[in-house]
Amino acid sequence: MISKCANPECSKLLMRADGGRFYGFPTVNKTIEHFWLCSNCSKAFVLRLVDGRVELLRRDRRIA
Repeated sequence: MISKCANPECSKLLMRADGGRFYGFPTVNKTIEHFWLCSNCSKAFVLRLVDGRVELLRRDRRIA
């Protein structure tokens, strides 16, 4: 269960789904692992699956 923002530098807790962005990535055992970036972090970052690891990447300013 998701309890806080996926950005390790952020302490925002998920109290209700009123903002931010949810992500789901496949795991090795074919289930989906869910992540959440709060609304502030989702303006500056995205989550991507890179070589089997979920990474926090700075959002490209050219993409809205």
